[in-house]
Amino acid sequence: MIYLLISLFFSIPSLCVYALTVFLIIRHWKSLKTSFFQLYVFEFIVNLVTYFNSIVSIRIPNSVGAESILSSHFANQTETTFSLQLQLALQFHMAFVQYGVALLISLNRMTIIIKMNFFAEKWLKYGRVLMILVVFVPSIATFPFFFNEVYFKYIESGDRYQLTSDYNISSLFTIVFLVLCIVTVLASVFNAVTLLMIKRLVFLPKNLALVNVASDYQYFLVSVCSTVVLIIGTVITFAMRIAEKNSYLYNATNALLPFVTDLLSLHQPFVLMIFSPRIREVVLRMVCRIVCCDCCKDPPTKTVVNNTSGTT
Repeated sequence: MIYLLISLFFSIPSLCVYALTVFLIIRHWKSLKTSFFQLYVFEFIVNLVTYFNSIVSIRIPNSVGAESILSSHFANQTETTFSLQLQLALQFHMAFVQYGVALLISLNRMTIIIKMNFFAEKWLKYGRVLMILVVFVPSIATFPFFFNEVYFKYIESGDRYQLTSDYNISSLFTIVFLVLCIVTVLASVFNAVTLLMIKRLVFLPKNLALVNVASDYQYFLVSVCSTVVLIIGTVITFAMRIAEKNSYLYNATNALLPFVTDLLSLHQPFVLMIFSPRIREVVLRMVCRIVCCDCCKDPPTKTVVNNTSGTT
């Protein structure tokens, strides 16, 4: 239970900040209508679904023991329902989707840097198609849950409840791990190419009129941080695969996994504010207004977040 409380202590404020950044982006969409922020809003929706499904189907059940007042609630869920099937399917499905979105963002930054005028328009026009594919393609691997028994099982050794299935979860976990590895490598390659292109642009003054290097570099750093989180998540997943049950490594990875999941789902607004001064200024002003009421003035019109790179 202590791990759940610690997680909620950090994640709830993070969700509020995340929602605030999305609200500001939508509010100023006329000046922020770019493929990067389009992906940012899409990623927010994906992370929101992932987070709440994790709370309902993993965090709370794992925090409930045999003597808990909620024990009977999970102990009675021994028969398959669509809700349980959906919850378990989403656990794996959203892992695919989250990594897929991170890959799209890395690809977006690389293509925009390579040929901004061409790809910026294509991303805005066809980006939704890629998002739809990222959401639905993983169903190929996760739909079998809806044709198998899914129920809560009490794990005596850990004094907790776990959502499980008659479906061969270990084989699906292997597929998930392989996909995570491939996506992490591809995202790293895309970021490396983007960095090389940005360095090249800095030394080509004629390109500065076409690309605002500083702005693109800020968004690129957001993508890099997301890739670092992907690497951490992949390493933790690998450690879970090789660890023997009840070993120190097994217990450590299981304790760290919820926090890594939170990091994967909720780091985006903080990274964006760190590397984007304009976003940071507007968010902090709004937070100040909420907390301090009349102590802070409305942000001047000139501080409204602008798309300095024009079409990215």
